[in-house]
Amino acid sequence: VYDVIGTQTLLKGGEVAPKHGLVTNAILSCATSIVDNLDSGEGPQATWLLIDEMNRADIDRAFGPLFTALAGGEGASMVLDYIEERPTVILPKRFRIIATVNEYDTRFVNSMSAALRRRFSKVTILPPDNDKEGRSSGEEFSMAVERAKARAMVVLSASPPDELSDAVVSRSDRIREIVGFFRHPGEVGVPIGTAQVIDVLT
Repeated sequence: VYDVIGTQTLLKGGEVAPKHGLVTNAILSCATSIVDNLDSGEGPQATWLLIDEMNRADIDRAFGPLFTALAGGEGASMVLDYIEERPTVILPKRFRIIATVNEYDTRFVNSMSAALRRRFSKVTILPPDNDKEGRSSGEEFSMAVERAKARAMVVLSASPPDELSDAVVSRSDRIREIVGFFRHPGEVGVPIGTAQVIDVLT
């Protein structure tokens, strides 16, 4: 909750000062964007927050003070009780939280309460469909190769040797067949994402 909403922190001189959390900062930034740019129509008209794999944290506890505010409606607000004056922050109607959730590998993630899930609209994002031959798509493979090259450049501090790139491309059909096999849309299919393809190529 300290990282999400905020807490009090000690300064170098021993003074206590409030420190906003990530969500609080995003809310305040959104309000500032609206005030600064709404009339002119220029610049960002809002600020949104993206939380990747939100359920890797105990998100129900971390979001506790936000539960009522995220319900929406007129006057959706939260009290910043880590500030002495306990000010109330109103959530702008344009503020949004976009969160990704890992639902497949449930052994390593926390569950979310029904109360929190109701505060989000759910969109299921699956990996690209296989082609007619049951292989993963060629467009995805080409993108994965480019991402793998970029990652290899960071690790090697140089471009990967041409023979390695050629070896990957020459085996593209076989790699796509294997990925397509694992993704087969049946009871045994595993919805592995493009990140796993990039990892394999790297």
